[in-house]
Amino acid sequence: DAYPAGRFSMTDCENTGNISYTVKDCTVSANYNRTQVGGIVGAPDGNVTNCNNYGSVKVTIKNSDKNATYDAKQHTVDMGGIGGGDYHARYVTSSGSSQYITSYINCLNEGELVLDLDASGANSTLGGIVGWPSGELESSTNYTENCVNKGNITLKGYSKCRVGGIHGGAGTIRNCTNEGNIYMQGCVAASVAGGLSGFHSRGLGITGSTVNCKVTAYVPVTGIGGMIGNMGNVAMTSGEDCVINCVISGANLESAGMVIGLWNGTTQKIN
Repeated sequence: DAYPAGRFSMTDCENTGNISYTVKDCTVSANYNRTQVGGIVGAPDGNVTNCNNYGSVKVTIKNSDKNATYDAKQHTVDMGGIGGGDYHARYVTSSGSSQYITSYINCLNEGELVLDLDASGANSTLGGIVGWPSGELESSTNYTENCVNKGNITLKGYSKCRVGGIHGGAGTIRNCTNEGNIYMQGCVAASVAGGLSGFHSRGLGITGSTVNCKVTAYVPVTGIGGMIGNMGNVAMTSGEDCVINCVISGANLESAGMVIGLWNGTTQKIN
């Protein structure tokens, strides 16, 4: 399902077919924000429960000039084994705040994920379950719970991307497991990768989760971690009861750690 408009729920769905999205000779000149691709749903607008994906998901967006990259701020991709992300489904409350409502519960991805993107500044997301799970807000109530990713995840090309075994971007993770290896084969150095979450922020909890995988960078990256690639400059006191069995290797590993690769802050406290 590409974009189910209006409030909805998706339950007991299964996909066994391979999914591909390809744009060649890309020379965009206007903003092209948040292409969202998932093995079950691209841009959901409500909970996704008991859904399994077994097919590969591959996105290829290449510049016509192989020796250069276009302005990637004009093309951002959110990609996941189950869902792409909640960006398009956000709504504004009477108080003026944004809300995101999609949670992923009891879902399994076994499909391989490959993102080949020439997008040097787009800040895309790639996750074993979901790419961009929410608005990275402290008030976010959506979550990913009891989900398992077994599909390998590969980033190619020349893009800025947050890559995670469960989430690409920040969100609450409960009792999830990642067994898919992560391969950073091509990207700009600002990219990050984590066994559970590529980027994590806003104090959102990561609890009761397990990592059994390899995280490998073949090119320089900013942060690479067994649990989190890059932690934002926020207080974090709600992460607990996680197990990390992870092999981290690759280039430019000054910002590497078995729990957190990079913490880009100086004023907040992490317990």
